[in-house]
Amino acid sequence: MNPVLEQAWKDRMQKIAEASKLRAESERLQVESRKFWGESDKLCAESAELRNKALRFRDKADKLYAESDRVWTEALEFRSEAVDLRAKVIKLQVEADKLWAEGGEIWTKAVLSVYGNIGMKWENWHEDTKSFECHLDNGEIFVPFKV
Repeated sequence: MNPVLEQAWKDRMQKIAEASKLRAESERLQVESRKFWGESDKLCAESAELRNKALRFRDKADKLYAESDRVWTEALEFRSEAVDLRAKVIKLQVEADKLWAEGGEIWTKAVLSVYGNIGMKWENWHEDTKSFECHLDNGEIFVPFKV
């Protein structure tokens, strides 16, 4: 055999052997790559499913936030109404206190004009008239009555 061809054949076979090793390594890596690719596909699908769930929850959350805002606004309207009513209550209480004081003044002046300086005691609460009996030191008792 020709020594040049023999060397060329030997070199060729060595290159083919190296190429076969590289191809074998390439195939092994290709198999591993397919495993990773398959795992990646599973994770991408799971991720997409989770994103869809998140979007559904976000949609529900947005609806809940909107409902919360509506209820909060309604609550503030009730608070505003309550504040207005409290102001009316205070006005009525002040007016009632004035009338109560005027009634006490009328009574005290009348007792002073009739009996002069005489002691008075307020006792025995009457729930139906929201008032006490007036006991004078001379023994007279004035029981409250409904008008």
